[in-house]
Amino acid sequence: MPDGFGVEEGDGEIVDGGFADAKWAVEQLYAALKLEAVYERASEPNLHPGKSARTAEGWVGELHPSLLEGRWGAFELDLDALVAAAPEAVEFEAVSPYPEVRLLAVAPAARGKGIGEALMRECIRRARRSGARGAYGATRRIEW
Repeated sequence: MPDGFGVEEGDGEIVDGGFADAKWAVEQLYAALKLEAVYERASEPNLHPGKSARTAEGWVGELHPSLLEGRWGAFELDLDALVAAAPEAVEFEAVSPYPEVRLLAVAPAARGKGIGEALMRECIRRARRSGARGAYGATRRIEW
């Protein structure tokens, strides 16, 4: 596991919503592997004092407010260590070479402002950047 806790390093996952949301995400990973997370308080330079903890496999915390405006949770876990600790064998599924967007929605109050078009253009831009040579789309109106 890398030593640094720098935001710019890209070692962990950043979750909008602070410590509680990041801890929830970590607990979902542990639960999926039929493991129980055991936390101990931690003090790290880039994490909010009192809102950070370590597990045997990594860390979870809320970024210090001086780093980023708002409440942002972050975590880093050693997935090899998690898989090794799992009581059952973990099987991985291959990732499809054909990524898809299953749902893309714009709230009724925000419609007609070009938001949907901008989102679709960004999806197409990213698909092209990843090497996609084509796309298929289907739309329908969903009332909220």
